[in-house]
Amino acid sequence: RRNVTVTEVPFFGNDTSICGATSYTVDAGNTGASFLWSTGATSQTIQINSTQTVWVQVSNPPCISRDTITVIFVPNLPVNLGNDTTLCVGDTVVLDAGYPGGTYLWSTNETTQTINVISSGTYSVTVDDGTCIGWDTVNVNFVSIPQVNLGPDTSLCNGQVLALDAGFAGYQYLWS
Repeated sequence: RRNVTVTEVPFFGNDTSICGATSYTVDAGNTGASFLWSTGATSQTIQINSTQTVWVQVSNPPCISRDTITVIFVPNLPVNLGNDTTLCVGDTVVLDAGYPGGTYLWSTNETTQTINVISSGTYSVTVDDGTCIGWDTVNVNFVSIPQVNLGPDTSLCNGQVLALDAGFAGYQYLWS
């Protein structure tokens, strides 16, 4: 009768892309074995903080095995819907999520790259390019067009003054 010990071979799987993260833990498994990483570490796990390829050699006598993995850090997609905006009632603004070929999900449940906005609200979109995601939110406010009434046409004699009041304190004005 003979005892046989089976040692697990480290297997990292496919190379990995990490979106929007700043670190990733690689685990060689095989608790109780001895480890030697390409980084010089000798622990079962290592923390990776930048795009790189690492290998590990696992020793559990009489077996020695090795595996390699490439970890790629990718930033989240920089989706930008623009600044919050105020428009006049009746106008339309087109919000564009960017990234042609991505998949889109708007807060309105639309799934197109662009949407036409005609009412006030907070609009957000999530974009997925198959590897990473990105998102943004914008506030759109529609206001009524001010109805200005300067009064009836008036004739004045030389030297007379007529004060005109456009109303709407706090607004900006452009007089002829």
